[in-house]
Amino acid sequence: MAVLRIVTWGDPILRKKSRPVELSEIDDAFRAWCRDLVETMYEEDGVGLAAVQVGKAIRVLAVDTAYGETNVKDPVVYVNPVLEIEGGLCEDSEGCLSVPGVRGKVVRRESVNISWIDVDGNPHRRENVTGLEARCLQHEMDHLEGVLFVDRLSPAARSLAEGKLRKLARQQGA
Repeated sequence: MAVLRIVTWGDPILRKKSRPVELSEIDDAFRAWCRDLVETMYEEDGVGLAAVQVGKAIRVLAVDTAYGETNVKDPVVYVNPVLEIEGGLCEDSEGCLSVPGVRGKVVRRESVNISWIDVDGNPHRRENVTGLEARCLQHEMDHLEGVLFVDRLSPAARSLAEGKLRKLARQQGA
């Protein structure tokens, strides 16, 4: 397995809408790449990682929100996930591996339903996902649409983050 390079703020791929994975693409090489995605998430101390964050604009997410608390790795790789947003609104602090050093309060829904296929092409569905996992799934799904958490910050919070974002963009060469 290999740790993949995370692309950061200023890289245009982060603004690209990710394409669905065709069933014909799901093979041993794809599964190995998904293991690398998961390894990268853990190596970078993330709770979620979208394929686009490592330069591949396909609809794939890796998520494991319990690892930090339990120290037991139980990642889920979501291929072609479809999210149904439910529940009331809640605000909490977020950060992003692709926007290092920037955090801010983001309003998200409290509950989601999610459907996806796994790395073997088998369909799955979970309902009433809440807490950090629901927040993480919404954050990672945004990545698949080319949306970053900083886009969801209040104007005041975004203004405060602008200096860090400009510095990141310069480092990226954008």
